[in-house]
Amino acid sequence: MLAAVCPTIVLMTYAYCKYKPSVLKKQMTITFLEAIIWLAPLMGFHVVVALLKSRVDIFQAIKDCNCPRSKDDKSCDEAYGCYVYDFIRAFVLAAFLEEVLKYLCIRRITFSSFVVDARSLFIYGGCGALGFATVENILYVLQGGENVAIVRSVLSVPGHMAWGLLQGCALGRRRFLNSSIRFHDALLIPVLSHGFFDVFLFWSSRYNSRKLSALGVSLTVWTAIATWLYVRGKAVNLERVPNTDVHKLIREGIVKPPNWVCCMCRWAPQSGSPDGQTGPKPAVVGAFS
Repeated sequence: MLAAVCPTIVLMTYAYCKYKPSVLKKQMTITFLEAIIWLAPLMGFHVVVALLKSRVDIFQAIKDCNCPRSKDDKSCDEAYGCYVYDFIRAFVLAAFLEEVLKYLCIRRITFSSFVVDARSLFIYGGCGALGFATVENILYVLQGGENVAIVRSVLSVPGHMAWGLLQGCALGRRRFLNSSIRFHDALLIPVLSHGFFDVFLFWSSRYNSRKLSALGVSLTVWTAIATWLYVRGKAVNLERVPNTDVHKLIREGIVKPPNWVCCMCRWAPQSGSPDGQTGPKPAVVGAFS
């Protein structure tokens, strides 16, 4: 359990220390826990899919994806349905659904008064992603042990955070740089990166060949590296927004602190808000407003 939660503790601590003037520990915790709460309907959807897979005819082609192995086999000759199912799991059941729910966590607070600069949305997006990653990591590590914990601590957990940071960057530009939320920034790139990361990992476990398995793992690693380089570029772009000390504004009564009560129900409006909105008013209302 300690090995499973340590990556999250390290990443959230580093994020808070680096961006301390812009973020609140309370809201970091709220966003983190809110993402975990969203796992309940997601798990329910996965149960429904599992039932359909076993009973509906359209899923028969992908019903059994066990690799046929024998002593003489040096390759894994699987049916196409197995790879179709890998794509469905990676891009729909994992990447799309998880990234949409992460998006809801950070979009809900985009126009809150305590969000005083783009860096805060950047970090809150990462915190929401780490909520998903922590629960997932606990489940995998309890099954796989220390080796799984080590691999996931340098790949999967930071990967989840990177996908959340990308969403936080898009929403930060939306509010503070008078930019519309473009689909490929807000969801498409995180979903594609997450999907390819997972599908390469799935394929590496299916191949009955060390070379092909190593290729799948290598592609997963390169996907993670490319994602973090992209995050770095987006984060540098946010430096154009002046840094603001949210703690000082709260002490002076200019900004209201976050509230624990029904946090998922409180959707901050864009303007004219009794919430005490601060910051520049967006010039363009995008499709995700």
